[in-house]
Amino acid sequence: MTDRDPRRHSEQGAATDESLAAALAQHRAGRLDDAARIYRAVLTRTPDDADALHLLGLVEHQQGRHGTGAELIRRSLDADPTQFGAWTNLVTVLRAAGDRPGGQAAVAAALALAPGHGAAHFARGLLTAEIGAPTDAQAAFRMALALDPDHAPTRANLGAVLLDGGQAVAAEAELRAALETDPGLPDAWSNLGNALREQDRLAEAVSAYHEALRRQPGFAPAFANLGIALLRMSDVESAVAALRQAVRAQPDLIAAHVSMGHALHLQGKLDAAEAACRRALAIAPAHADAHHNLGVVLKDLGRQDEALTAFASALASRPALAVAHSNLGAILREELRLDDALAAFTRAIDLDPRLPAAESNALITMMFMDRFGPDEVFAAHCKYGRRHGAASRPSISYGNVPDPDRRLRVGYLSPQLRAHVLAPSLLPVLEHHRRAEVSVHVFAHVPHPDATTRRMRDMVDEWAFIDTLSDLEACRRIRQSAVDILIDPMGHWADNRLTVLALKPAPIQVTYLCNTPTTGLAAVDFAIVDRWIDFDGRLAGQMTEIPVHLPGGFGLMSYDEEPVIAPPPSIARGHVTFGCYNNPAKISDRTLALWSRVLAAAPTARLLLKGRGLDRPGPQGRLRARMSVAGIAPGRVDLRGAVAAVGEHLASHADIDIALDPLPFTGGRTTVDALWMGVPVVTLPGDALYGRYSYGFLHRIGAPELIAESEDDLVRRARDLAAAPERLADYRQRLRTMVRASSLMDWPRHVAEFEDALRAMWRRWCAERNSAGPRG
Repeated sequence: MTDRDPRRHSEQGAATDESLAAALAQHRAGRLDDAARIYRAVLTRTPDDADALHLLGLVEHQQGRHGTGAELIRRSLDADPTQFGAWTNLVTVLRAAGDRPGGQAAVAAALALAPGHGAAHFARGLLTAEIGAPTDAQAAFRMALALDPDHAPTRANLGAVLLDGGQAVAAEAELRAALETDPGLPDAWSNLGNALREQDRLAEAVSAYHEALRRQPGFAPAFANLGIALLRMSDVESAVAALRQAVRAQPDLIAAHVSMGHALHLQGKLDAAEAACRRALAIAPAHADAHHNLGVVLKDLGRQDEALTAFASALASRPALAVAHSNLGAILREELRLDDALAAFTRAIDLDPRLPAAESNALITMMFMDRFGPDEVFAAHCKYGRRHGAASRPSISYGNVPDPDRRLRVGYLSPQLRAHVLAPSLLPVLEHHRRAEVSVHVFAHVPHPDATTRRMRDMVDEWAFIDTLSDLEACRRIRQSAVDILIDPMGHWADNRLTVLALKPAPIQVTYLCNTPTTGLAAVDFAIVDRWIDFDGRLAGQMTEIPVHLPGGFGLMSYDEEPVIAPPPSIARGHVTFGCYNNPAKISDRTLALWSRVLAAAPTARLLLKGRGLDRPGPQGRLRARMSVAGIAPGRVDLRGAVAAVGEHLASHADIDIALDPLPFTGGRTTVDALWMGVPVVTLPGDALYGRYSYGFLHRIGAPELIAESEDDLVRRARDLAAAPERLADYRQRLRTMVRASSLMDWPRHVAEFEDALRAMWRRWCAERNSAGPRG
């Protein structure tokens, strides 16, 4: 607020002077209504009093009536255009009214009146920052500081502009300098917190936000920023509390509603999260982050078409929002638009090379597609490794005692330690580790633990949740446990923490159970495979890790449920039904062309496909159109959506006689599920690791006759099997017993072989360590 000019009333009499002095006292005390009443009384006597008009205009502005305030200040300037303070205050009021052209004109007038006054350049900086001209804003603030170096708000606003431009370190320096001059600026404390947050100094950021709130209790932006920082720290409950405070203090604060939507989504409160996102959009209909967060929520609610629209709206508002491109890609893949999905992931990576989830998704998508061979897929994984690997690794000196025969400390790092497709393979490993040989330490990225989580937790020596930790913090936490060998069972699948492995928290790191070909990371030393997957040693050219064979085979399986095995449905129906229950995104054009030949060779047979999204018009229509191009008559095909319950999924195998494997990415658990339910799986192995899982499983249960050597051979084997009802009935009776008797379910043997492999790795490390002496 600008004081009145005492010179103006030298001839107007004591009454006016006393009235304005009394009004100013009320104004400064925050009693705006009382001040306004006195200003109006002065104007009743002297309608053109410049001070009264100016100061009443400020009151109107402070009470939210910006247009009225601007009009009063303009009248004041008509009466006396030499009021520098009135010009700069007019800029503030016009900014609040959204009148940027008017604000620019007022700045020009202030600069013409007093070009050497810092306040004019400060006003210009505020306006140019607001209109999105950061370079001009920085120049204006620096000019203002040259004229008035001790003006803390100028330095604080310079820090804010630097922060918006991604210069967090420079912003921190300016904000600290401003607060040293005037520690009472809550905006500066809040922006300091933002600068620290951008540097991942989250605890310091939280302290800065609390200082802002100490200086101005109820300061909504500080509450909102605190909530965002707490979300980054995965303290979701505290974040929600802070965001509720922000909304109570300022109901139209868009950042609070946007972050609330994200926080509620993390809590699994999807309906409430959707409502929060929609409240944000009611305030700011074009807000990119609000549209993006809404898209994420809608995707998890299964409303894919609406999610696509939300992501498209986010990108229309902010085309460079990398995470929106990445999440759009995930939806497009589920919609069976793989080329579009890969393009979206690639765009996300181009915009933000530090977004590992987008790159992992791109790698998965490439493996589903015919046009990428093993060499191209391997090269893409290596590119991931170069981007997210050793450059970020801190210097580490391991304190692990290099005794080759001591009890090993084995760690597992995974997000899927819950009811998940991985659980039936990992549970028996955790249960059958030989405790005299190893201690087991689990580092779980599991925001929503369930009964399976609790079951796993009871099986191990140490359990630590790391979903609240950054990569570096997770690395430090793992190192605290002095793990000798760290196991990654996820590869590039969703929610992986490969960027923790890249920091090399353990001296030996191993990938195991995951069906992606390689991590691409130099920090991961070994990969567990077998002689069927690595059939002629060629995997050494497809992975950055050293392949290690388990004699009994890669992977294992367990089942809590044993549904009754139904007879082949062809007995009652009079025709054979082929089926595939794999992820529909795996169904490539080559797969459809091959299946078309199978159906032509078995002219009365039908095809049943079950998978996520196949109960929705979009994926259905796209898949049917591709099948038509491949020559598959629509009337011979049934499509069904996936079912969540394991028992229901297993029981649905009663509807198919023979399972067909997709190419180039074959079945994993889906293959074993079919075999468990007595359904033979016909497969054609490929050259890549992800094209040979069914091949390995069938060899291990003793059913190599189901493995084709070529496309022609697969057509012949499928045709002959469809024409042999006695063989189908025999498989129905024998396959579960064959699975149960195989190494797939010989859990003690598998774990013993696995531990022996780990021991060999450890002895190798100890020998190298003992021969070379201490090293990092």
